[in-house]
Amino acid sequence: SLLLHNLGILFGLAAVFALSGLLLKGKKAFLWLGSASFFVFAFHQPFMGRIIPLMLLMGNARSDFDKISYYFVIPILVIGVGLGLFYLLVRIVPEFLEIITGERFSKTKYIDSGKT
Repeated sequence: SLLLHNLGILFGLAAVFALSGLLLKGKKAFLWLGSASFFVFAFHQPFMGRIIPLMLLMGNARSDFDKISYYFVIPILVIGVGLGLFYLLVRIVPEFLEIITGERFSKTKYIDSGKT
């Protein structure tokens, strides 16, 4: 399981670097992800720590392939949920988002300049 965990981290790093290269072409999206990065970082650990064991228990993982696929699919889902939640917080309660991210997100810089 530790080997799978470490392989998942390596795969995730490679995916992030590949994705960031693609996003550099569209700088607006890349700037948005930069604002969301800390939020997703802080969000992912508690969520991942609960969702992986739950998926393994409830997912009827019959084979090793099923279990391995969870290590690839779940991080993508968690990142997607984190980005979606960030987007909702930007739209609904940007002041709260500033507080919970330790002012790493600035509504003045992000919203008032029309980058949303």
